[in-house]
Formats: sequence, C-alpha cells, structure tokens
Amino acid sequence: MSTNLDNHLLSNKLEEILNQKKIDALKELFLQNSFKQFNKQYLNFRKNYTDTKWSITTISNDKFKMLLDVKIKSRREIADQIYNLNSKQMVKIEKFRDKIKSFTVINEESILTSQNSPLVVKIISPDKVLTGERYEMNLIIEKPLDKSLIASGMIVLKNN
Repeated sequence: MSTNLDNHLLSNKLEEILNQKKIDALKELFLQNSFKQFNKQYLNFRKNYTDTKWSITTISNDKFKMLLDVKIKSRREIADQIYNLNSKQMVKIEKFRDKIKSFTVINEESILTSQNSPLVVKIISPDKVLTGERYEMNLIIEKPLDKSLIASGMIVLKNN
C-alpha cells in the first residue's frame, strides 16, 4: 500500500511541478543522469510551447517501476497562425530510492491542429519494437483535404 501511495504522490508531484514550471523542484524528483536527459528534452519542448497543461496519472506501479499516462495540451503562435497540440504518452518510469532513475516513452500519439484551418493527423506506431526490428508508423489524415497539399517528414533524434 505504501509503494502505491508513494508512486501516486510522485506522479502528482511531477504533474504539479511541470504545470507550475518549477525546474528546481523538478530536479529533486530525478537522479542526476536522468534529470539531465529529461531537462534537455523539457527545455527544448518549452522553447516551442510555453503555454502547456500537463495531466499525469499512474496506470500501474510496483516498488521499482511505474507506468504513467501523460497528457499534454499546449498552444503555440507562429506569425498569425495559432497551433494547438494534444499529446498522449505512456511512459515507463524506473525508480531508485523514490527518485526517477530512467524513463522511456512506450507509446505516443500527438495531434497538432491550427486554429484557423484545422488538420487532424493521427500518428499510429507500435507499442513495442525490438532492437534492429523494422516497423511502420502510419500518419492518418482524419478529414479530407480537398485540393490542399500536405508534406511531412521524420528526423532521427539522438540522445547525447
């Protein structure tokens, strides 16, 4: 019971700190190496999306691991266009002494729409992929585009 309560408190603290943008308090939830990795990704995200709302729920947990359902809502303005981001992630957390030792995004779905001309694109990817295994990701445009044009691409992000 205590482990479940501790994990629930950890997810609540993480949600609260991310919503309040308290980076110093965020550092206290992580071991040093995992914080460096998270902070780099978090600051990069915050450069592009400053108005963000986080919702974090514990799906399952045990003494050393927990699974989180993370929902992110944000908006960004570029020139005259306002973009809304809705993202859902399933994140596996490994813990050591009640701190986050490592984290892995297991599954992610993000929808980016523009306020003036909404384009709903759904990204579907496998829940699990083995090292060296080939897999496919599907980009699904939810509504017809008529005579509009769409272009997309993917880039490889490297952990440094």
